Amino acid sequence: MDFLDKATTQFVRDRIKEAAWANSAYISGLCQMESIIRRHGLRSVMEAMLLASLRSRYPVEFRCIMDQTAVDGGPFQSPMIGESR
Repeated sequence: MDFLDKATTQFVRDRIKEAAWANSAYISGLCQMESIIRRHGLRSVMEAMLLASLRSRYPVEFRCIMDQTAVDGGPFQSPMIGESR
């Protein structure tokens, strides 16, 4: 689970500490969502589908990760149409 070391937002780090390992799909989803957002966008249609699925499954978590992800000190434009912070 190399992706656990790459968590950058405090929100995801806190969820890793709190979550039971029986719920590793939840932690994996948060880390994948954070990685896509931190990278400033999507690389493929499949990744867009993954992000859309994760966003609909974890809407509060998506918003928290978006709020904690600073992009060059400016506002982040989400890869999802119509979503910005």
